[in-house]
Amino acid sequence: MTFTEKQEKYFTDIERFLGGSIVLGIHGYVKDSSRQYVVTPAKRNNESADQWNRPAVITDLHICRDANSRGQDIFVRPTAENEAFFILIDDIPDSYINAEYDKPGRLLVASSATGRQMWLKCNRALNREEKIFVSETFYKGCDSSAARAPGQRNGRCPGFFNKKPKYAPTFPVASIIWATEGVYEVPEISEEDQAPLRKKADIALPVKISADYVFKANLPRRSDYLTDNESVTDFRFCLALARRKVQRDEIATMLHAERTNWETKGFDYIERYIIKTVDKAINLVNQ
Repeated sequence: MTFTEKQEKYFTDIERFLGGSIVLGIHGYVKDSSRQYVVTPAKRNNESADQWNRPAVITDLHICRDANSRGQDIFVRPTAENEAFFILIDDIPDSYINAEYDKPGRLLVASSATGRQMWLKCNRALNREEKIFVSETFYKGCDSSAARAPGQRNGRCPGFFNKKPKYAPTFPVASIIWATEGVYEVPEISEEDQAPLRKKADIALPVKISADYVFKANLPRRSDYLTDNESVTDFRFCLALARRKVQRDEIATMLHAERTNWETKGFDYIERYIIKTVDKAINLVNQ
């Protein structure tokens, strides 16, 4: 089987598992700002806006191959009408893999030589809080930050190279390890159990990160607050800006531009992290 044939087989296999239709995503970043994004092949191919999130077709693999060869990662997720039936669990430790391989409604993807992601095909549509409950209750120790944003999650697409810089020059190819028939039987999750998760799942107001921000001479820079802990440095920097009454969007933009090691983080993670750090600093100043 050629490499192209294997990609097409993976496409068919994951399409079948994720409800019969999928959306592919091409990851990239804006060089001037390091802002990251995921764009569909339809958008990259300049199709009309109403088609940007259409179900992927196998010919989309051509544009994905081209992007992957130029250093961009390729992702996959269920289409909007099927999304509520699926949960993506990231950073799966071996203890879970060994316990789950013969259970129904699972698809395990090798995202790198040691990284593992698992899709759960659920027996019913789940809301946000139910997905968080499953992730945090039954898969403790996995990617907890992902559980905060369980909707429209992108998993690594099997058949494409993982282009994270840390793997250069020998980039691993993502692959399907195994998939099981049937569905994951989600237990009933009471309103009482969902209530605290609803508060945890509240989405903070988004921030507008400018790609063409011009730094002001009278404001400090992140390098003024360096420590041996990146998160502590980020918080000290944001706190200094908040004390100077810098507005929320401007603080977020400055942190996004000033921190230089975002390359291994997806944009969704970065935006959530920035919002959390900025709001924590602002709230502390306003207390």
